[in-house]
Amino acid sequence: MNLTHDVRVPLTRLQDAGKAQLRTVQHYFERRHLEASLASLLQAANGHEGRGLARGSALYLVLNRESQLLTTAYCQRWHVNPEQLQAELPALSKLAQLAQPRSQRARISKVVLIILAAIAMSLLIGLAGAFVRFGYLLGGGR
Repeated sequence: MNLTHDVRVPLTRLQDAGKAQLRTVQHYFERRHLEASLASLLQAANGHEGRGLARGSALYLVLNRESQLLTTAYCQRWHVNPEQLQAELPALSKLAQLAQPRSQRARISKVVLIILAAIAMSLLIGLAGAFVRFGYLLGGGR
């Protein structure tokens, strides 16, 4: 019976268990760091959005690129599927959404909606005037 062999096997197991626990703790803290960093980026994006900054602006592109760099580094280090991370962290889709400019179709539909609203308002004002005149005539007016 070899005494050094008997001591090395449990010691190796203990070292491996310690490494696994350390890696788990490191993963936990790095995930929290990623979430905090993304929350900070999303807070900045929400601030810009609150000030009326248009979608697709250069600031949103910078924030989205930074979020992509952070998530890519995290996924590579911890062998996490990027699609899974995208599903777990809605801030990523919000940043990507803000980085995309509005389509030309959305702009055109907004203009058409404004024109239709102006026509409807004109029609309603005309009808209101007609009802007032009709009421005046019923009330004994000229």
